[in-house]
Amino acid sequence: EVWGCGVEAGGEAHVTVEVVKDYPHVVPMVETEEAYYSYGYGRTIDEATAMSNDHMIDFLMKEADLTYNQAGMLMTIKANVASCQTVNPDVSMRIGILKEYVELAKGFKETI
Repeated sequence: EVWGCGVEAGGEAHVTVEVVKDYPHVVPMVETEEAYYSYGYGRTIDEATAMSNDHMIDFLMKEADLTYNQAGMLMTIKANVASCQTVNPDVSMRIGILKEYVELAKGFKETI
């Protein structure tokens, strides 16, 4: 929905949903075979990106046992930010990171 309108089409989908007890994260994350995604929304792209960023930071800190700064550095190097859509008046953004980078980060040890 780039210009505030979109093409609507009917369809049918079969989805498998799993309830995760004691889910450790603040919000739901999207997990695909290759990556994790966080989402955010707001009145501006900046607000939506900040929300998505906060969700991914929280996820990486818990999932890979990283500090706030380590999670931010990993995202700066390996994460991708993308626009999802504009729905008057809000916008939504997502941040994705490949699972392989999250797994590699789990073994990260800070050295001084």
